[in-house]
Amino acid sequence: MGIVYFWGKNKHIENDLKNMISDKYSFLKSENYSDMEEASLLVVDLTEFDKTNWKTFWPSTLPFPKSLSINNIKVVAITNKCMSDFAMDLLENDFSDFIQYPFDLPRVLGTLANTVRDIDYEKEISSLYQIGIELSSEPDLEKLLQEILSTSMDFTNSDGGSIYLVIPEKDSETKEKMMQFECSASDTLGNRYKKIKMPISHRSLAGYVISTGKNLNIQDAYNLPKDIPYQFDSSFDKKNNYKSKTMLVVPMVNHKKEIIGAIQLINKKKNRKIKLTNPELVEQHVVDYDHRNELLIRSMGSQATIAIETAQLYKELHDLFESFMEASVMAVESRDPTTAGHSRRVSKFSVAIANHINLETEGELGKYNFSVTDLQSIKYAGLLHDFGKIGVNEKILLKAKKLFSEELSNIEIRMELLKYTFHNNKKVTEISSIITEVEELKEAIQTANEPGIISKEVLLKLDKASQSEIICLDSKRQPVLYENEYQRLVFSRGTLSKEEYEIMKSHVEHTYKFLSLIKWPKGLEKVPLIARYHHEKLDGSGYPLGIKGNDIPIESQIMCIADIFDALISSDRPYKSRMSLEKAIGILEDEADTGKINKDILDLILQNEIYKLIIEEDR
Repeated sequence: MGIVYFWGKNKHIENDLKNMISDKYSFLKSENYSDMEEASLLVVDLTEFDKTNWKTFWPSTLPFPKSLSINNIKVVAITNKCMSDFAMDLLENDFSDFIQYPFDLPRVLGTLANTVRDIDYEKEISSLYQIGIELSSEPDLEKLLQEILSTSMDFTNSDGGSIYLVIPEKDSETKEKMMQFECSASDTLGNRYKKIKMPISHRSLAGYVISTGKNLNIQDAYNLPKDIPYQFDSSFDKKNNYKSKTMLVVPMVNHKKEIIGAIQLINKKKNRKIKLTNPELVEQHVVDYDHRNELLIRSMGSQATIAIETAQLYKELHDLFESFMEASVMAVESRDPTTAGHSRRVSKFSVAIANHINLETEGELGKYNFSVTDLQSIKYAGLLHDFGKIGVNEKILLKAKKLFSEELSNIEIRMELLKYTFHNNKKVTEISSIITEVEELKEAIQTANEPGIISKEVLLKLDKASQSEIICLDSKRQPVLYENEYQRLVFSRGTLSKEEYEIMKSHVEHTYKFLSLIKWPKGLEKVPLIARYHHEKLDGSGYPLGIKGNDIPIESQIMCIADIFDALISSDRPYKSRMSLEKAIGILEDEADTGKINKDILDLILQNEIYKLIIEEDR
């Protein structure tokens, strides 16, 4: 029931009007603008005034009609029947209409109804404008379509509806263009749908509207004329024990006059709150869609196309960006196949850790809250944290032993020459022991060539090999084991020499330089820094900059642990076998206890067993 506000001093007129309209409107007397709602109707008694003095006696607590109209408050004047000129003059002073006293019931009700209709129309236009603003700010196509559908149902009091979009495909048999059933909603049934592709054909309601660009306003879906091309598909009704009656289907037309889809609304209701759970309720509460509904939904559909095409473009750009990420990861993996999957696991693990941190409300981690774009930043930084390995020499990148195979071959040749050298200088009886000794030195070198720490026994034999010499064909002497070979066998980190390890570490700066060249969207600007600092340690012992503590972004602290964890337990490293979970956890706990990594994050990982995510994926 609408509200009619009244201002005036004549009690007889006030009571007459109140009695006349009280069964259709709520009647409230008001002299204060602050008491009035926007989009309402104000009736003003001007029977005691004329066009020369009505403004003089206008209440100071009420703005003039022109100012009230800004907030969609329409003013209807009550005038004397003998003052027609005055009444017409009021219309030129921004009054919406007038009624004359003594009242004529049809005239009063008609005037108020028309004025309320004007108020509702302005409300709809205002809502349409506001909806356009809201729709344009929603980048997610799925959410956007649901919003468009929900708003269309609100505007028309529809029980249900659905949206179809044209897609760039053709039917493989008929070669007809295709559309996709995108979403649906129903007050009675809830959201029950799955996306379905179908030909754009005159046989279906949505297909006809998309093909022709014409609206369909159907009074009874089950009684359509036989001679029309389109027919109602009742399969949904039968499946869900529902009855569709009135329907409104309108095209969505973009600024290029191209039809990009259709909005289909079902069963306009007298009262939106009613649920149509049986055919009797449908007959009782469902009414026809009027021409204003058509205009409004068509207008909204056209306005929605801008937001839809923007969201589609956003999705295409997002998909392009995601495919670029994937291609970048594949580029790294093609150079280093042995670590395939590592970047994806680190990315997934890091995002999972951040999501768990979002659930924390107390302690040091409770102060962090990662937004959707923060999580995306972590995801992308994880995927690309090793991209700089593209700039690292492939021999170093794939190095599985401390010495390259050609270096080991040269040493083995020297060992054979060592046998020959000893053979020429020793008695025949000693040759067997010489060969045995050389073979032991050779075996020690092969053992030391494996990644890991060497034993004292092997170290002694390496010392002996480095001090032994061979006599070449030109009579020159050469060591069996050169100093640089000895250094790499004894002091290498994993399989890399000190120099090679520095080259390998440079991949972080290569990554940072590459990522810094990308024009990251708003909210993702910190991706390069997250990736740059993922090898930094809280005590300053990390690289490339050796920064400490809170200077390291929390996202990088997360990724540091994720990277180490995956490197320890994964089976994809050429220089080591898979480490047991217990041993890996022990190493990380030692790192946390010595202040190198974030203990709170590690505890969170262990308490929630987040690591299972990458263990299951790696196997």
